[in-house]
Amino acid sequence: MKIVVIGGAANRNVMIEGGVESVVKNLTLGFENFPEHQLILLGNQIVPEQIGNISYQKIPLVFPRIGINLNFLFFRNKIINKIEKGFQPDIYHFQGTIPNLLLINKTIQKKVVVTQHGILREELKYQVGLKSKIKFQIKIFLESSFIKKIRNMIFISDYNKKYMLAGFPFLKRINSALIYNPVNPLFSVQTNTKTQENRMYFVGEIKKRKGLHDLLDAIKESHQSGIDYVLDVIGGFKELEYEQEIKKLISEDEFLQQNVFFHGWKLPEEIVEIAGNSRYFVLPSYQETLPVSLAEAMALGKVVIATSLPGIMEMVEDGKEGKLFQKGNTGELVQILKYFSENPLYADKFSVQAKQKAAKMFSETAIAEKTINFYKKILIENQT
Repeated sequence: MKIVVIGGAANRNVMIEGGVESVVKNLTLGFENFPEHQLILLGNQIVPEQIGNISYQKIPLVFPRIGINLNFLFFRNKIINKIEKGFQPDIYHFQGTIPNLLLINKTIQKKVVVTQHGILREELKYQVGLKSKIKFQIKIFLESSFIKKIRNMIFISDYNKKYMLAGFPFLKRINSALIYNPVNPLFSVQTNTKTQENRMYFVGEIKKRKGLHDLLDAIKESHQSGIDYVLDVIGGFKELEYEQEIKKLISEDEFLQQNVFFHGWKLPEEIVEIAGNSRYFVLPSYQETLPVSLAEAMALGKVVIATSLPGIMEMVEDGKEGKLFQKGNTGELVQILKYFSENPLYADKFSVQAKQKAAKMFSETAIAEKTINFYKKILIENQT
């Protein structure tokens, strides 16, 4: 089988800066265990290369200078015809809806699979700045206009599935599958012996939706009560206004200045090394579908402290793999930090259970196999 993956694709040694790119990279690692299938990754900034059964290719844009969205909108037939002639794929797998939906035409419609990642309408609520809000409004309009072209869809969580079916009832009639996000096998290794009981880490885009400000407030308040935590932040700022807010918050508190460390974006092996020092992974988000960073932390055996969002509750059971709190409830988060400070032995149990659950739910090989089986189902139905 020959599969073309479009969206979130990047070369193996490229720094990943987002959940969709992580999913594609991890899925690619899973496909390496199925050499009978050829996977072609198409990306706008990919450096062409061949690694085993994986081929990295640049998206053949008609006019590169006008941007990928406009190319997809106005020249999709030329782009698709070039891919069809050159690769002759059996399946097109689009990671995310926008801008990829703009590529779908009648020629390939039946063999397109779309993995639905973020929920645009929910993410819009937490955008900072007029430019970002307008951008998301355009994305929502395009998704609503072109989503009827989809015939096959992968949902990454039950929450994601129910939300999309409620908003677009016609999706109930298409082929669909619930397949979780895969984890890079690097995160399945045993954590190192440097783990510090009072250290935690965060991974992801640093923007308002991720709730880092709540975590900083909780660390500051915990310190005032005599409970001290150190925080490592892995990721990059995505919103200028929010970056200024976070820097101001830290500059006004001496404890935060000395105990919060920003590392920027890191390669998976570097994340594993930094995370090895921490006992806890904290994700104080206001909206998530099925966060890859959380799955990776569970695979590492980290104790999870996160908000009780539907997508997160599919991954973590409160009091089993970690502790959950209501989004925006800093006081509740402070109580959880106090709980673990006073009951460190509970963390050992949570750690073991998190690692076991991740091995069952997020194995890159198992996820790749489920994805391939869904492809096969589509091919069979297309032949009837």
